[in-house]
Amino acid sequence: MVLPGQACWCKTPGNPPDSFANQFRHAFRQFSVALLLLAAASSTIGVQPVSGAFSQPIGVCWGRNSWQQMPPKTVVKLLQDNGIKRLKLFGADVDILRALVGTDIEVAVMLQNEYLNLVAGSQKEAGKWLSNNVSPFVFPGGANIKEIAVGNEPFLQGYQGMYEAAVVPAMRNIYSALQDSKLDDKIKLTVPLNADILGSSYPPSSGAVRDDILEDITQIADIIKRSGGTFSINIYPFLTLHQDTSGTIGLNQVFLGQPGGQAWQVKDPTSGLKYDNIFDGAFDAVVTALDKIGYGDLPIEIGEIGWPSDGQGDSRGYATVDNAYRFNQAILAHMLSGKGTPARPNQVISGYLFALTDEDRKITLAGPFERHWGIFRTDGTPKYPLDLTGGGRNVTLKSASGLVFYPGQWCVAKASADPEKLADAVAYACGDQKPSDCTPAQVGGSCYFDGNTAKVATYAFNSYYQLSNQSSGACDFKGVAEVVQSNPAQEQCKYLLGIDQAASKAAGVRLGMGVWYHHLVMVLTAVLMVAMLP
Repeated sequence: MVLPGQACWCKTPGNPPDSFANQFRHAFRQFSVALLLLAAASSTIGVQPVSGAFSQPIGVCWGRNSWQQMPPKTVVKLLQDNGIKRLKLFGADVDILRALVGTDIEVAVMLQNEYLNLVAGSQKEAGKWLSNNVSPFVFPGGANIKEIAVGNEPFLQGYQGMYEAAVVPAMRNIYSALQDSKLDDKIKLTVPLNADILGSSYPPSSGAVRDDILEDITQIADIIKRSGGTFSINIYPFLTLHQDTSGTIGLNQVFLGQPGGQAWQVKDPTSGLKYDNIFDGAFDAVVTALDKIGYGDLPIEIGEIGWPSDGQGDSRGYATVDNAYRFNQAILAHMLSGKGTPARPNQVISGYLFALTDEDRKITLAGPFERHWGIFRTDGTPKYPLDLTGGGRNVTLKSASGLVFYPGQWCVAKASADPEKLADAVAYACGDQKPSDCTPAQVGGSCYFDGNTAKVATYAFNSYYQLSNQSSGACDFKGVAEVVQSNPAQEQCKYLLGIDQAASKAAGVRLGMGVWYHHLVMVLTAVLMVAMLP
């Protein structure tokens, strides 16, 4: 007896059994039709059957403001190798999204600040941005895009109101474009906000949005709620500590009780809630502020949080590898513990570690540390162990694979060089827009060496040489530098070896094509088998 939907290769009255060749041809035709239907679906907008909310609580931010960038396929492999399944981009780069196709990595893309005014002024421009940057990648097996961030800290006071008027209309137009494309049930909206949207934040029960943007934030919260999104706030305990010149804030307050020693606790005089770390206080100030504008039940995610590993810029020693490890390990454990915060207890806090990699071209107005937030260096090597599950274990992260580096040679200061000439050469190598990053060799950095001129010069010269792609003449500096074959690394100071971007990109393409090549071989083999059958 054959049940409905089952195939029958048995003999039935009046119908001779098909030959194996005919059955294979029939199966292959069905398989070919399935492939064609899948290809057709790739050009169809709005059919990816995914939920609107992120299923992964913790992700990483990936910025690409670096002199030598790892290819997107290499970075996607790095994410997969380390079990990172959620990613926030500071744009909607086509090459990155193409590399994410076929993975289960949940992605947040961004409408960058420079496009806010354009999109705010035209529904057509919003639709065009969506159709160019998002829609082509939303198909079964495509890029798992979950969220669009409209702007990046657009109300930051340092922008002096440059983007404020554009955020709400841009958000409305993007939301309408999502609805028109039937993507609004799959992709949600947010606006990553800096904590300076609050006019008051201490104690947490006094949390309140700044008066000058109160109406904007209220409308943003409304659109986020209607779209099914989350309110995104960037919290940086490091900056709170760094900006405290009075010494009233201790490391145990920002490390969530770490290191050991006397515990710290403060009681909010209004709510009566007790706080033992700065993060909880900052988070609950946002909870209070949202409650005051009528959106106290809106989900909150951490848009950015992290700790820099270098580039302190002074002698206080906060930006170190050890401190970055301790903070990131502690904050992950706290966010994933389910403990929540005093004002929102018993919940997992979702968000993004800032950042995946260092960015050696970032502007350093806030401090040299701005280039050193990555849990990986620019070459994809991990800085410290980190348990991304929040378990607190010393998990060794895996390095990027498939990168091609320049030959093992480094540029160093000549032992006989005149100190004054070295100083002049360092000033040149570290100058504005020069291909170098000298922040580790500044005061408090891992390669400062108490200001030893020759050692600082060696770091600066080598950075310039490697980021100039080891080009001829990039290691001379009027005769005070030379190329050597041994790595000059000392103590905690790591000396860069440049990435051959062209060769690495080719290797990344081969890496990404491996799976597709395997499937292609299988299909072609099947075609040849059919063609050879009698």
